Amino acid sequence: METMKDTLEDTVRASFAGVVWSHKIHEKQADLYFNSFRRMETLKIICSILTSVGIVAMIVKDPLWLKLVSAAISGTGAFISTYFQSFKTQEQIDVQKKVARELLSLRDKYIHLLLAIRLGTENIEDSVANFEKLESEKHEIYRTAPITTDKAVTMARDALCISNDNNYSDSEIDNMLPSALKKVNKSGS
Repeated sequence: METMKDTLEDTVRASFAGVVWSHKIHEKQADLYFNSFRRMETLKIICSILTSVGIVAMIVKDPLWLKLVSAAISGTGAFISTYFQSFKTQEQIDVQKKVARELLSLRDKYIHLLLAIRLGTENIEDSVANFEKLESEKHEIYRTAPITTDKAVTMARDALCISNDNNYSDSEIDNMLPSALKKVNKSGS
């Protein structure tokens, strides 16, 4: 019986790890889209300002180069606006964040299942049924999840493996808890 429990725990842990990775990848993809959106939005604002300045300047002076520069800047602004509409950048950000939130919720459910397995609070059959339910939920999220880029995967790897984004020391956790729930008492022992 212990072998079945160990096998189940190892299998749940592997699925948990995949969900953690997927969550972080979608989170980083949303960050990439947001940063691109912010840069393009800033450039669009600058183009609008420069176009307005060019038009005002043409009232005072009317050289050909000023018309050409103003037209080019105006065209760049129009391109950015069209790009936003065509690729629905804000929608892409929202969808990636939604998937990341769903995976975060699923991650917590895997943690609860691992806790139940480790503590033995439910029988093996119930744990297997709960695992199968989580796997079904995971596959539904994956089925509808948008694609991600290699850059998002690299950023997720850096966040999880180098920065240890999902790991907290006892003292970091204690800093977030009220005194009565701290693992290490106030005297440091």
